[in-house]
This record gives sequence, C-alpha cells and structure tokens, in this order.
Amino acid sequence: MKVKDRSLGWAGRFVLFFLLLLGLGKEDVCGQVKEYASSNSRGIRAWRQILGGAGEVSNPPSSIASVVTSGVIGQNFKADLKATTMTIPILNIGANGEGWVEFTFSEGISANTQIYIPFDLPTSTGVNLDLLNLVGGLLGLVESNIVNVAVYSGSNEITSDVHKDILKGLDNKFYFLVKSSTALNRVRFRLRFQTTLLGINLGSNLASTVYDAFYYSEVTACSLPLSTDLGRTMGISINLGDVVKNPLYAIDVNTSSYSEISTGALAVTASAVQNIYFPALSETTSTLKLRLGITSSGLNLDLLGAYRVRVFNGSVLVQSFTLQAGLVNGLDLVGLLGNGGATTVSFPVTNGAYDRVEIGLNTTVGLNLAASTLRIYNVTRNSFVCPEPPPTAGLLINPVCVNTNIVSSEYVDDAAFATDGDFDSYASIRSGTGILLGLGGQSGHLEVKFDQTVPVDKTTYIRIDYDETVLKTLLSGSLGNTVAGLVNGLLLGEHYFDVKLTNGGTNILDVSSIDSFTAGAGKVRIVQDKVGRYYIAIKAGVPYTNIRITDHTNAVLGVLAPDQFLNVYSICYDASSEICDPTFSTSYEGTGITLDLLNLGSNGVQNAEHAIDDNENTSSKINLGVLGVGASMSQFIYFNSLSPKNSSFKVRLAIESNEILNVDLLGDYEFFAYNGSTEVYRRSLAGGLLNGTNILSLLGNGDTGTLTFRPNNEFDRIEIRVNSVVAVSALGVTLQVFDVNRYGPPNSDCPDPDFVARTISNPMIRSRLKSN
Repeated sequence: MKVKDRSLGWAGRFVLFFLLLLGLGKEDVCGQVKEYASSNSRGIRAWRQILGGAGEVSNPPSSIASVVTSGVIGQNFKADLKATTMTIPILNIGANGEGWVEFTFSEGISANTQIYIPFDLPTSTGVNLDLLNLVGGLLGLVESNIVNVAVYSGSNEITSDVHKDILKGLDNKFYFLVKSSTALNRVRFRLRFQTTLLGINLGSNLASTVYDAFYYSEVTACSLPLSTDLGRTMGISINLGDVVKNPLYAIDVNTSSYSEISTGALAVTASAVQNIYFPALSETTSTLKLRLGITSSGLNLDLLGAYRVRVFNGSVLVQSFTLQAGLVNGLDLVGLLGNGGATTVSFPVTNGAYDRVEIGLNTTVGLNLAASTLRIYNVTRNSFVCPEPPPTAGLLINPVCVNTNIVSSEYVDDAAFATDGDFDSYASIRSGTGILLGLGGQSGHLEVKFDQTVPVDKTTYIRIDYDETVLKTLLSGSLGNTVAGLVNGLLLGEHYFDVKLTNGGTNILDVSSIDSFTAGAGKVRIVQDKVGRYYIAIKAGVPYTNIRITDHTNAVLGVLAPDQFLNVYSICYDASSEICDPTFSTSYEGTGITLDLLNLGSNGVQNAEHAIDDNENTSSKINLGVLGVGASMSQFIYFNSLSPKNSSFKVRLAIESNEILNVDLLGDYEFFAYNGSTEVYRRSLAGGLLNGTNILSLLGNGDTGTLTFRPNNEFDRIEIRVNSVVAVSALGVTLQVFDVNRYGPPNSDCPDPDFVARTISNPMIRSRLKSN
C-alpha cells in the first residue's frame, strides 16, 4: 500500500536520518553527505554580573569555566563545557563564566547552509531550577544568552541575517541549528552562566556536552524534513509540554502518529506553533502538503481561520496561509478535518524558496478553541524537480470511478485518497472499542456518490486492505461462515464492515461481512485480481448512486485493543463492453464441508489468483483433501463484460492424483458458465471426451493440458467445480488451474487460435457433434 507524497518512503526516511546522525564521517548516505569541521579550538571567558552580561573581564580565573575535549572530529569528538558564577579576588567583582568550543571548516561553508551542532541540554548544580520553563522553552536558552552560537568569516563575526534555533532530530538528540545569509568558515558554540536569570548562587554552575558540528552537502529541494522544534507559545505562561505534545511524531516513521497543539489552556490573543525544518531550500515555486487532523466539537470556517501556516527562509517570512486557504481537490475542508481523521491539505507556495514550516494557531476574541486540538501527522513538499508520483492506473479497461464526491465521512484518515484517481492511494476508515483511538467505541464510515447511476449489468469494485485472515475467509464466499468458527465464532465478528447502497435516498442493499454478506444473496462478495489484491465486488442488479462503508470493532476485543482499519483505495466499475477484455477477478466457495474436515490439511482453494495471473508456471489448487462424500469446491473466474453467444473459453489445467486417473474420476470435474447469476452452460468431463479430445490421454499422467468449452450463450462468469460424489471420487486429488482465457467468435479481435471452421453437410453428423 502507498500513502502519497513520500518520495523516499517512510522506511527510507528513517534509515536516512538514522545513518546521517550516527557520525559516519564524509560517507555518502542516500545522496546526502555529512561534512565535518577540519579542526577545533576552545577557551573560556568571564563577564561582569552587574552589567547584565556586558563588560568582559580580562584574564579570568580558570575556575570560572572549563572546556575539556576528547575524541576525533568526525568520529567521536565531544567537548564538556562548564560555567559558574563567582567573586573574582583582587578585582572584588562578581563575574559569570563562559566556556566555548569553536569549529573551523577549512573549505568554507556557502551562504544559506544549515549547520548542526549536537549538544546536551544544560544541567545545573548548586541551584534548584527548571531551566527550560524558566527561560520559556528551548529558544529561550538562546534569547537569554545561556546557550548561543556565533559564526565568523575569517576573523569577522557575522551578526546580521543569522537564523538560530534549537531542534530535536529523529534520533531524539538536540541540535543547535545556525544559518547565515553570508558565507562563513568558523562556528563557535558557547555556554554562559547568567545571574540575571539564575540568581547569584556562589558555587552553582551549568554544564553541557557538545559534539561534532556538521552540515549536509548534496541536499536538494526533494529532501524530507529531518528535525523540529519542541513548539513555541506567546501570550501564555504555562508548561510548553501541555500545549505542544509529541512534536517528533510529526516527522517520524509512523504514519498513524502525530504531534498535537492543544488550545484549551490558551488565553485570548495567545498563540502556539510548531516549526518543522527541511535540510535544504525548496524551489521558488512549490506545493506544501500537510497531513492534519482537528478534534473539535464545533469546527467551522471561522475556527479554520485561527489555524495558521507560515513558511520561512531561515528567519525571513516567505508566505503565510490560514487553514481556510488549503486545498483538498475541491472537497469540503471543514467536513474532512472535523471528521476525526487525517486529511492531506495542499498550500501553493509562490513567493520564494523556504526551509522552515511553522504550523499553529492564534486565539482571538470571539473564538472558542477550548475543545480543539490540531494534529500534525507529516509534512512534505512537491515542485517541478520533485514532482508527485504519477497516479497509478488500475486494471480496469475503461474505469468509471467516484471522483471527489464524498457525501459523508467520520473517523476517516485521508478520505480524499479514495476518490483521487490514484489506484495505490487510500483512505483509512477507523474503528475502536476504547481509549487507544480515543473513539470511545465509535465506528468510522465513508460514503461516496457516483455522478450517474451504476448500470445494472456492471460490477463495482472497491479495492480494500483489511485483516488478511478475514479477507481470505470472505474470499471463500459461503464457506466463510464455516471458517468463521475457527476462532470460536469471533473471526468475522470482532472486526467487520457493512456495505450499504442507496439511490436517491432509497435503500437498495444493506449487507455485512459479519455473515459473509448473506443478505445480499450473492450480489456482494470479496474477490481477488491477478496479483492478489482484494476488492469488494458489488453487482446489485438495480441502479444506485451511493455507497456507504462502515467499519466496526466488537467490544469483545476490550478497551485496550489495537487500532482497527479498513483501507479503501478506489471505487470504480468498468464501462468497457469489449468481448476481448481479459479476466479480472476470482473467488471460491465450497459446499457440504464441516469445520472439522476443513481443519485437515490444505483443503479448499490455494493461491486462487494464480489461475488468472498471466504466468504459465503458476496455478491455483482446488483440493478436496479428505472431505466427505457429497462435498464440492469451486473456483469462480469473473469477466467485466458479456461474451457473444458463439464465444469460447479455455482452461489450462492438470490433475494431481494418488491413483490412476480414470473415467469415473473425470466425472467429478464440472465447468459452468453464467450470465450474471443465471447458469447458461454446464459440462462434465464424464465420458472422457470433449470436442473430440481424449481427456485421459491429455491429462492421465498428471500432464498439463488445455480444454476448450463452447457455451453457445452469453456469459461473464466461469465456475470450475470439483465434486466428491462417491467414496472413491476426487478425495485426495488436486486440480491445478494454470490459465483461464475467453475467446470471441472467428471474426472478432480475439478469435480462438485453435478454431478451425468446418462445413458438414450431413445433418445426422451435425446433430451428433452438437450433442457431444
């Protein structure tokens, strides 16, 4: 399965960042190179207390600060910094210490390059304080000049247009990020004790450890975000962690996890934001994509206007949006974001390149955001050099799909992906029994609408992902009701889904997977295509426009049950009526089978999709095993158009048997053709002859052979059935089905290649051939 706009994939994203931050020298990792400094230096300084940090003290005592380095640059370098406050003897003045370590890049660093300095957050001794809350978060360490970085070009410090921030990476480490609009070659990290904030506590000190400084070369506008701040607030004085929660979840590998910005504690005119960083600038024109969700009891357009998205080039604002300006294929943004799920929202950035995205909200007078939480699942961007992957086409010849018409959705992630025309993107309908999903035992649903009624002779295919065990059970049709007992009746009941069809508000059909769609009388079933993908196949026999799919999780799983999902990829029918269209799907079912017999061996139909996969070396296997007398097993092959009356179909097969194949055993194999649900053709292999072919000679030694059938009626479905009529029937015999193909009449574009037209004048011979 695929979720859109992840150019490296989430697994690739994790591997990339993990390797880049391990300290691998100048090794090339996924096209990005980590460049380290060529040398380093260190030192200490002291500043007068009474001047609030101004006024440097000459020749400070060595005890006021210290820097101890070890290891090798680019491998295991680290510098332990300490700074304290003390009264300097002789001068009799109070002073604050500073320890610094400087990294020199002999080849220089070009302008607008992000430089990363890994470090440990300062710890204090001799003074009891919560440093981060004291200074107002990570950026407060910089603004208070406790932790800071200076950049230099030669001996000149660069002081204008320098962007600084403290971030957290996917490896859970802290990084001081600095970026200058001017080229540079030296970067100095410093730790300073500040009595204006920490108080005059003689003997107290701050300590931090600094590691290898580096920057990335060969990063591009296609690079994924690698770091984030921990959030920022304005106009509020509470713990930042109560407002911005789990910030790393917005850039991690888990597509179901998210950071949260909660508004309940925010006062009027307050704001809270999270900043996410890309390692390189975008192109000047690009599309920013945010996968978001909002939990709110009363989301409306006014509330959407309180959510803000801004993009920056370092510290320079490039463009600003409200969430109202976001685009989701012209769909109702309020409805999608307020349904309890996640939605990917696009923002066209046209004002220039950016490498920082700020996402958050501003509370204003008259807006009640107390019950709202913004969830950030992931952030990506596309542009000319980094285009979206082209939509994947499905297997239907002339598909007519639901496009943009989402009638209703609740607890659905990426609802628009079910209607975006991409065969491999999907919406996730969620359900849960308790607290893990925060659903309180809720069921999710997605309802869509075709522009026109679905023709009565067409099958709608809804491609899905689901619990694999449940899907395999449902693929077996009515046999699934027997298989459901394998886990004490809970297999189909613990997680199930409903399908409801309506036309102009009138209920047409309402079925559930909990009983293998029994109420549909064969109108709804699960099928597989030639590569094994699963679909809900609906052939209602009456017109309809709307399809509503609801996912349920049974309370028997308990309140701590894991998340449950039904992924919906596309909803289409095939408008093609060409007789030469290939087979599309398959399923199977059995009769006269008990649970005890089904548990024995590899009975049933194995690898059903191999019968239609266009691979001459693979086959499905229909096996009655040791099942009792009177049992049968069938595999169905489906076409999306009716054949003409004088069409044919060919089955390439082999019979594996522990006994010598004989005429009696051949009578247990039957082949059917159907027009919809109406049987129009039935042919047994009894007698050993088919169209003049001696079947025992063709298949008697376990060899593979091709049989041709001519129903002389229109058909769109084929059944291959194995029976056990008597005790010595097909028990212990496996029928292998390698290929099933349909052919048109001689004047069609797909005539039977083996058909030879003959003219027989004798009516008695014609009659005998016809009956045979």
